Amino acid sequence: MEQLDDKYFIDRVINGDADAFVYIVRNYERMIFTVVSRIVRRKDIAEDLTQDIFLKVYQSLTKYKGKSKFSTWLYTIAYNEALMYIRSNKKEAINYEVDYQDLSDSKASEELIEALELEQQLHYLKKAIGRLPSEDALLISLFYLDEHSIKEMSEITGLTESNLKVKLHRTRKVLYSEMTKMMKV
Repeated sequence: MEQLDDKYFIDRVINGDADAFVYIVRNYERMIFTVVSRIVRRKDIAEDLTQDIFLKVYQSLTKYKGKSKFSTWLYTIAYNEALMYIRSNKKEAINYEVDYQDLSDSKASEELIEALELEQQLHYLKKAIGRLPSEDALLISLFYLDEHSIKEMSEITGLTESNLKVKLHRTRKVLYSEMTKMMKV
């Protein structure tokens, strides 16, 4: 049903009804903002890029052929635009170094995480995601929070499915380690 609604409004925009684009913006602005903010990590820049992305989407709506879900097509544009921004503004990009040697699987750490209330776990999880490199944070968000399949993520990011699986596996380990460190402090 969602795809039919999208198609209906896309067709209206293509046929000259600019007001129909409001549906697309309202339906996807939060999603686009989330993708962009995970990469650029600055709200003001993410807001500006989100507007620029919707302008680009409006101008190139005729290029959407329906081979993938409309949301996947939008995610791809947002992902690429945010990465282009980061590449062209390397001075502003924040680099996070991850200590892969300190990935602990100790029984005590596992019990400590399980003992926390769900609300505290979510707080630490969000904080740990914020410490990840922007691409890793986005992959975790796409897979777990937005519930995209590996195939959809491959279309969005241009990474192979096997590469995504490896990146998700490594990122989960880093998240676990970061959460454990935060809880010990």
